[in-house]
Formats: sequence, structure tokens, C-alpha cells
Amino acid sequence: MRRATILIGVAIALAGCGRKDDSARLSGQDERAEAAIDNAVAANQAAAQLKGLPVPQPKASALAYEIPTSFVGRWGINKADCDPDSLAAKGLLTITPDTLKFWESKGHVQRIVRHSPYDITLNLNMTGEGQSWTSDTRLTLDAAATVLVRSEAGKPEHYRYQRC
Repeated sequence: MRRATILIGVAIALAGCGRKDDSARLSGQDERAEAAIDNAVAANQAAAQLKGLPVPQPKASALAYEIPTSFVGRWGINKADCDPDSLAAKGLLTITPDTLKFWESKGHVQRIVRHSPYDITLNLNMTGEGQSWTSDTRLTLDAAATVLVRSEAGKPEHYRYQRC
């Protein structure tokens, strides 16, 4: 029992050694919640290892580059954009875990800054109409995750989408 307690303590201590990206600072409440989750995960992993059970490891890409699932889906500026039979859905935005797809362009996620669970900024490598560029795009959800607001750094426009 003493050995298990020591191993759990070591696992918890090691879990806290990872450095976070300073650009993705969390609020105090979010930091405490994240620390509690990290500690629980470390304790469960240590207990599983003591019992000889396999311990899954998180993918680095899931942590650094995947858009949270609350943002994933089809979003339309107006109702016609959500019609799957419409050929003129020019306001449709389709978000996958690593891509934003617009009418005539597509952006691949290079980096994510998480401001909160409902507010992220994406650094995107964009392509479309024979051109390539980068974009820093901010996505903000309402509390019900039914309205998405998109804006780009350096541009005054904001685009409001409804979930399809």
C-alpha cells in the first residue's frame, strides 16, 4: 500500500511538470479545474499501471491542433446556407476538427489559442481561388453553442452564423 501511495504521489508530481503555452492562459477557475483533472488522470494511470492495465496516451495533435467539438459542424449565415440541396450556399461554413471550409476557400489549423471553452483563435493556412495566405480567425460561441461569431485579426467585420 505504501508503494502505491508513493507511485501515485510521483505520478501526480510529474503530471504537474508540463509547461503550458503562455499564449493560452486560463482563468484561475479554469486552471484549478484543469489541475484537478490532471491530478485525477495521473492517479488513475498510476493505479492502472500497478494493476498491470494498459494506459492510453493522449495524442499531441488532439491537444494542440484540434478544434473543440462544440465548434465542429455546419454553420450558415442564413437559412438557405443550411439547405443541403442548395447549390448557392455561399455563407456555409463547415468546421471539422482541423479545418474550416468556406464557399471558395479552405483553412487548415496550424495553431489554436483557447481563451475559454467558447472562445478560440485559430492560426490557419488558407487556400482558395489559386491563392494561399494565413489568417488568424477568432471563433466565439454563445452559451447554447447555436450561434457562432467569426472575425479575423486586423479586419473590422464580424460574421454571425447559426448552427445548421
